[in-house]
Amino acid sequence: MKNDIDIAKYLEGEMSEEEMIEIEVRCLYDSDFRKEVQTMELLMAGIKESAKETTLDEKLQRLESYAQKNPEDSGTHDTQKAHSRISLTRRLFLPLSIAASIVLVLFVTGIIPHSDNTSNEQLYADLFEVPPNYGPRQTRGNSKADFPTEDAYQAYDAQNYQLAATIFEENLDESPYKTSDLFHLGICYLILEDWDQAIEVLDEVAFSEVNLADEAKWYLALAYLRTGHDKMAHDLSEQIILPQERREKAREIHEFLQ
Repeated sequence: MKNDIDIAKYLEGEMSEEEMIEIEVRCLYDSDFRKEVQTMELLMAGIKESAKETTLDEKLQRLESYAQKNPEDSGTHDTQKAHSRISLTRRLFLPLSIAASIVLVLFVTGIIPHSDNTSNEQLYADLFEVPPNYGPRQTRGNSKADFPTEDAYQAYDAQNYQLAATIFEENLDESPYKTSDLFHLGICYLILEDWDQAIEVLDEVAFSEVNLADEAKWYLALAYLRTGHDKMAHDLSEQIILPQERREKAREIHEFLQ
């Protein structure tokens, strides 16, 4: 907290010359502290930029014009403070602009990483589509005991994913279609934003010897993308080969996370 107060006082020119020199020397030898100063500079610059109603030059010209027209006030505290502010603003404006430019370059080149939650979330939203019902179908010869998750698939088709998830969960142990049930349960979890559960069940399907393994692998990659597990999402996206349309989408993840 004291660091923040000292930095703010330094940037506002509210320190003695000796104190300011001490801050600047510390910046030379303490990279973490230097980053704090740069961050505070940018924050203060952003606040000032968004709050101003006229340009900086106009404000400076107005202050200088006042000082010239009112020389009799040159000895007053307020006018001296105004002159001090003019000098300070001119001294700080260029470093702040340079710092903002440096941060922009670092962000574009990837040295400062993108915001995972926002960017990953947007890409996930762009790529995610609810898959159709791939589950088994009830036949005349099957009883409720033979197909205990039938109602779950019907709820899935009706887009009642909370109900579908509940029925899947309650009947997994007795169901002869456990792999298919797990896949569709994983999709329900994704829709319900229960990310940890989705990853757990989709992982079980994705790395098994079943027809839905590739499909589960795709949605597992999306789950990793959405939750910020970039390496896992990147590695899985490289394994998506078919169909062609899916491979193109997987390439988007791969390139985004490079």
